Amino acid sequence: MILHPFLSLSAQAGETPASFCSRVALKVGRSAREFADDIGITFQSIVDGVADSIAILAQVCGADATIFDRSTLVRTGNRTYDLAGQVFTRETLTRGNVFVCPACIAEDLDSLDARYGAYGRAQWQIEAMRVCLRHGCLLIPTCHDTNPHRAHDFAWHIHARMEDILGAPGVMMPEASNALAQYLSRRIEGTEPSSWLSSMPAFAAAKSCEFVGLTIRYGVHAPWKSMTSSDWHQAGSEGYALLSAGPGALTAYFQDLRRAAPATEYGFRAIYGRIFDYLSHDNQSEAFASIRKVLRDHLLETRAFGPDDLVLGTAVGTRRLHSVRSLAVETGKDARMLLRRLRALGIVAKSKTRMQHDRILFDAQTNAALLDKMVNALDRPEAERYLNLGRTQGYLLNPPFLAPFWIEGLHSAEHLFLKPDLDAFLAMITRNATPLQSGEEGFLRIGKAASRSQRPAALVVQLLMFGRLTKVRLDPDSKGVDAILVDPEEVREFLNPMANLVAVRMLMSELRCSQNTAQALMETGALPSRIERHPINRLQCRLAEISDVEAFKAEYVSVYILAEEVGMHVRQLGDRLIELAVPTAFDPEEIGTSFYRRSELLPFMHKLRT
Repeated sequence: MILHPFLSLSAQAGETPASFCSRVALKVGRSAREFADDIGITFQSIVDGVADSIAILAQVCGADATIFDRSTLVRTGNRTYDLAGQVFTRETLTRGNVFVCPACIAEDLDSLDARYGAYGRAQWQIEAMRVCLRHGCLLIPTCHDTNPHRAHDFAWHIHARMEDILGAPGVMMPEASNALAQYLSRRIEGTEPSSWLSSMPAFAAAKSCEFVGLTIRYGVHAPWKSMTSSDWHQAGSEGYALLSAGPGALTAYFQDLRRAAPATEYGFRAIYGRIFDYLSHDNQSEAFASIRKVLRDHLLETRAFGPDDLVLGTAVGTRRLHSVRSLAVETGKDARMLLRRLRALGIVAKSKTRMQHDRILFDAQTNAALLDKMVNALDRPEAERYLNLGRTQGYLLNPPFLAPFWIEGLHSAEHLFLKPDLDAFLAMITRNATPLQSGEEGFLRIGKAASRSQRPAALVVQLLMFGRLTKVRLDPDSKGVDAILVDPEEVREFLNPMANLVAVRMLMSELRCSQNTAQALMETGALPSRIERHPINRLQCRLAEISDVEAFKAEYVSVYILAEEVGMHVRQLGDRLIELAVPTAFDPEEIGTSFYRRSELLPFMHKLRT
C-alpha cells in the first residue's frame, strides 16, 4: 500500500528509520509496531536496520530510502551495530534510553510537519555523543523504555513528555569540550582522516577517550559510576586531546603516572588505577587491542617479566627487562654477588644499589651478550678450581698467560674469567700432550721440572704455550693443569741457554730496579745489550750478556743498593751525596734513578758510614 501524501511526512537528514516510522504512525493514530504490521513488516526489523524493511517503509511513505544510509543503526551481531560503517556495541548506545536536545525539538516543532516534526537523530543514540553540536548544550534523558510495546517508539515518548522537554533548562558546554563529539561526528560523516585512534572501532575509540580523560581530570582512582554526563563529556574531550596525538602521547602519560607513584610502589592497580582494571580483567575485547598494547609495552619497559609471564592476557615471549632478583632466580646465582658484578660492569648504576633487588631493573636485550658472559664467568678462586691449579700456580690467571674478562670495580678475588678463555688456554698448553701410558717414567709436573732446571715454573708454561715442548703427557688420575707432565731433560735443553743471557725482567732482579730503569740502561747503552730472538718464545727482544751485567754491578751501584750497604735511608743518602758533590754516573732523568761509580764513592765511604 502507498500512503496518501497528506498522511505521510518528510524524512529528515540524520533521522533514524525507527524515528520516521514512529512519526508517521503517530500521525495516522497508530503505534509504531501497529503501523509496521499494517504495511507488512515488523517494527523490530526497522529498529535492527533490515534493508528490505526500510525500503518498504520508504516506499509506503513516499520517501527516498537513501536518506537513511548514514543514519541507520544496522544490527550486525548479538550485541554489535553498524552506523555509517562505524562499529558500536549495545553497551555504547543509548537504545532504550531516549536522549534529545531541547533546542532541536523546539526547532522541529516549527517545521512544516509541526507537532509531528520532532525526530530522533542517529547520533543521539551514541552514548559518547552527550552534546548537541548544533546548539552546544547537553542532551537530556526523556525516558527509559520499560514497556516492550513502546520500545523505540520515539514520537510517542517525545509527545508524552513534550512539556518537560521544552521546559528543561539547557546546560551549555564550552566549545573546547566538544572535541570527542566532533570527532565521532566526522567518523560517521566519513570525513575523519585515518590515524592511530581511528584504526580502533568507533565505540572503543570513544570509550578509551572517556576513561583516559577521567583519569586525567579526576585521578586514576576516581569512582566512574558517580560521574555525571557533564563529567564524562569533558573527560572525553581531554582524553581525545591525548589519544589523538598518537600512541607516543599515551606512553608519555603512563610514564608520568609511573613517575608520580612512589619508587617503591609496583602494584599495577595502585599506579594505573581504573585504566589497568578496564584493560585487563574488566574488559577483554579485542577492540581495545591498540590501547592495551601501549599499556602492555609500557609495563614491559618498566617491570621485569619472564618469557612465560602473561601481561594483559598475552605472553611476554621475549624478556625486555631483568631485575637483580629475576636474574638470580633464572640463573640460580646469589643476588648479592650478581649485584656487585652488575654494578662493576656498569649495567646497574651505583645510585640504585640500595634499592630492593626486584626493583633494580636493567635492559635484558641490550645487555644480553654481556649478561651471558657475566653470569657464566668465574671469579679467581672458581677459575683456580676450574683449571685445577696448584697452591703456587695462581700466577697463571695473570698476563701473559690469562687476562681476566673484567677487573674494574672488583676486588682481586672477584676478577671475572670466562670459561671459553680458560678452556682455550688449557687446550693451548696441552695441544702436544698425550695420555701417560703404563710403563712411561721420568715425567714430572710443571713445578718440579722447573725446579730441576732451577728456572721459574712460568718459563715452563711459556714453553707449553708456544708449543716448544713435544714430550708432554697427561696424568689420567688428575685433570686440568695439575694433570700436565713434562720431560725435565727437554725442559732443561730449552731453559739452559738463558744462563748466559739476561732479559729486562731478569735484569730487574739482578739490579733490583724498576722495569723502566732496566730498559733505559739497556736502550741508552749504559749496559751493553743487543736485540735477538728469545730462545723460548722466539720473539725479538733486548738481551744482555750476564758477564756485562756482572761487570756493570762491579762498576756501578744504584742509590737504593748503596743505601742498604751503608745503612742509611735512601732519601737521607741522596741528600748526603748531593752535599758531598758526588756526581751521578748517568742522567737520572733519562735512566729513572741515580747510579754512581764505585770508584768515585771510595773517598766518601767513611763519611757515609758515620
